Amino acid sequence: MATTAATNPSQQDAQQRQRPPPPLPTELWIRILGNLNKDSDLPQLWTSCRHVSTVFRDVVEFMFRGKHLSKTWIHYDLGIHYSEDYARMLINVKFRFARLSDDRERAIFHLDQCAEAYKDLLRRRLRKRVEKHDLEAPHHSVQVRRDLNDTPIPALQVDYENLELSCNWKSLLSSFYGEARLYHELQGAWVESQKDWVSGLHTQRLRGQRDMASTMMQAIASFGKQCDEARIKARRLRIRKQFMELDGFEWDAERDWDLVEERAVMRRLAQKAQVASQEEYSDDEEMEFELNEEEDWDDGDGDEDEDSEGGFDVDDDDDYIGHVA
Repeated sequence: MATTAATNPSQQDAQQRQRPPPPLPTELWIRILGNLNKDSDLPQLWTSCRHVSTVFRDVVEFMFRGKHLSKTWIHYDLGIHYSEDYARMLINVKFRFARLSDDRERAIFHLDQCAEAYKDLLRRRLRKRVEKHDLEAPHHSVQVRRDLNDTPIPALQVDYENLELSCNWKSLLSSFYGEARLYHELQGAWVESQKDWVSGLHTQRLRGQRDMASTMMQAIASFGKQCDEARIKARRLRIRKQFMELDGFEWDAERDWDLVEERAVMRRLAQKAQVASQEEYSDDEEMEFELNEEEDWDDGDGDEDEDSEGGFDVDDDDDYIGHVA
C-alpha cells in the first residue's frame, strides 16, 4: 500500500515564506502614490517611482495626466514692442495646457489670452524665437506647478495659425525633473562634504569663540551660495548634453560662453521662478483619482520601459542628465 509522506508545519512555513506576496491592485497603488502630491515630491515621483515597474509607470503617468499637466505652462519672451505712440511693451506670453493628442503622447498648449489685434505680431515673434533657438539663453521657460526652469521642449511643434504649441509631454517632464533631481543631488553632495566644517563652527560656538547669530549667518550664506552654484552646474551639464546631441560639440561654459551673460540669464530665471513659486493653490490639495475604463493598465511587473531601454533604471532615461559623480 502506497503511503504519502506528510509535510511538517515547519516545511509548510518555509514554503509560504518563499512565495512572493500577491501584487497589490492598481487602485491601491493610485491611492498610495497619490499621497506624493507636494511640489517637492514630484521629481522623485517622476524620475524614480515611475521607473520601478510598468504598474508604477502607468500609475505615475496617470497621476500626471490627471492632476499636474493642468498646472503646466510654457512661457515665451517675445521681446519689446513699440506702439505707434512709442509706448514700450514687453511681450511675454503664456501657453496653458489645453489637452492631449488622440494618442496621448503629445501635450497641446494654447495661448492663454491675446487681443485679436496683436495675434499677427505674436505669430511673427514666436516664429522668429522658435527658428532661432538659443541653447545657452532660451527665450522660453517651462512651469510645472510652482517650479520653473528653461529646460528644453522635446519634439516641439507650433501651430502658428491657432497659436498652439505641442510637445512630447513625457520627455518634457523627464528633462524638467531630471535637471531638478541633479540639482538636489549636487546640493546633497555638498552638504555631506561640509560636515567637518559645520562641526568646527559648532565647536567654536560652544567654546565661546563665535556667537549663535554669526554662526547662523555664515552657514546660511554658504548654503545659499552653494544652491546658486549647484543650479548653474546642473544647467551647464544640460546645455553641454544638448550641444553633444545637436552636433557632437563638447561645449564648455567658461570657454565658449560669456559668463557675464550667464549671470544675467540666471538672474532673470531666478526672478521668474520666484513669481512661479507664489502660485496660490495648496500643496495639500487632494484629487480623487478615478479609474478610467479606457486606461490600459499593465498589471505585470514588466522589465521594459518605453522611455528607458534595458529596464527601469533612471540613468537610462534619454532626458536624464546623470548622477553626481
